[in-house]
Amino acid sequence: MRSLRAQSPDEVLPHHLLMELLDELRRSGADYADAFVEERDSRSAVVGDGRVEDISNGWQCGVGFRVLRGARVGSCSTEDLSAEGLREAAHRAGKTAGAAVPEHALSVGIASRVARNRSWPGHEGICDWSPRLELLRIADTGAREAENTVKSVRTTWFESLHRIQVATSEGVRRSEQRARTRMHVRVAAADRTGRTATGARAPGKGGGLERFTAETDPAAAAREAARQAVRLLDARDCPGGELPLVLQGGAAGAFLHEACGHSLEAGEAGGTSPFDGLAGHLVAPQTVTVTDDHTLAGGWATESFDDEGTDATRTVLIDRGRLVSRLHDRASARRAGVQGTGNGRRPSFRGLPSPRMTNLLVSPGEDDPDEILSQTCDGVLAREFGRGAVDPVTGLLTFDVTEGYRIRAGHVCEPLRGVRITGHGPKMLASIDRVGDDVEVTPLVCTKDNQKAMVSAGSPTLRVTGASIGGR
Repeated sequence: MRSLRAQSPDEVLPHHLLMELLDELRRSGADYADAFVEERDSRSAVVGDGRVEDISNGWQCGVGFRVLRGARVGSCSTEDLSAEGLREAAHRAGKTAGAAVPEHALSVGIASRVARNRSWPGHEGICDWSPRLELLRIADTGAREAENTVKSVRTTWFESLHRIQVATSEGVRRSEQRARTRMHVRVAAADRTGRTATGARAPGKGGGLERFTAETDPAAAAREAARQAVRLLDARDCPGGELPLVLQGGAAGAFLHEACGHSLEAGEAGGTSPFDGLAGHLVAPQTVTVTDDHTLAGGWATESFDDEGTDATRTVLIDRGRLVSRLHDRASARRAGVQGTGNGRRPSFRGLPSPRMTNLLVSPGEDDPDEILSQTCDGVLAREFGRGAVDPVTGLLTFDVTEGYRIRAGHVCEPLRGVRITGHGPKMLASIDRVGDDVEVTPLVCTKDNQKAMVSAGSPTLRVTGASIGGR
């Protein structure tokens, strides 16, 4: 593939080749056209109780063309990077959008530059697994040394490197490498009566192995997973009803993601959101400021530009309780008559961009997290989360808590099992009455409309008064 000799080390295909195809689409009547090129190299390993169960590598490379003509949108993707394959994909996208794409062959100039690359070599991804497996071994040891009731430890390593290239008919030229690493530790514990429970942690970083190793402690994550598993051996059924809810760690980030994140992603034309018509109005207490920071150092979704080539930026969504912005891609910003926010994200080269969150954050407040707990007479503490879902049109949400505790007289008491939080996201956001001075950022894999996106959610300790809590 690299025999194409792209001018930039991050570019997958020569920029001038893509521009000739996009220029041809414009001459055929397209209002706008772009090309999104993605080369994805991924690797994973699974270790169960000290034994390597699986090691795998994956590689894929392709191009997605998009054409706009009036209200019509045409798209086509291909993994055939030959001259004929690229031209056919571009022209199919143009025809779908109603452009008068000519039937003549690709120009000799383009064909001659790529003809020698008609047969694309397989990716020869060479990976030294030793340091990666050593991290998994450290996690396994850390979990077992933390608690003597640990019965099994399963660790997983995931790593990906994407080379992204964007070219548009307006002359945009962007390329970069995007790396992500993550470890998942799942620990099972059992007591003498045969009761079992599990705990998990999944630290991740936007960056490669070197950054993950420098900024993450696998043993500490494994110890927390083991302690969670042991604590949950004594879990009791969750109480039901309206109770104050204190959110910390990953649960606080998940709440933020579901309560307002998706509803602030600008939707399709004609779509609705519970935040419609509330720009400039208070939607949360003045202690709450929410941002989407595409530039967060080490963030799971940090990039230099979005998948439409727009510069990554930090967007303030809620400023001291007041709604000031939504998240936009190119199309939604044009419909709304506002400046884009650089949130056009694709699931891969095969999908079209749509407005998606990146690193969604609540700014820290002034409350001491310990005081928030001690000043909660009766309630539930949620520390880690499981599955969550929200209807971005109605704002109704639900998410499961995998590590929760009962709060009694300001003290954290017995662990709870089967905790499920339900409610109306915007109303729950408005019912926040305490904001801690701590912040924890959690990497998430978000699925919306069957399309996955890597995102982060970060939040201080929060207390919500308007949550409906029940068991599963």
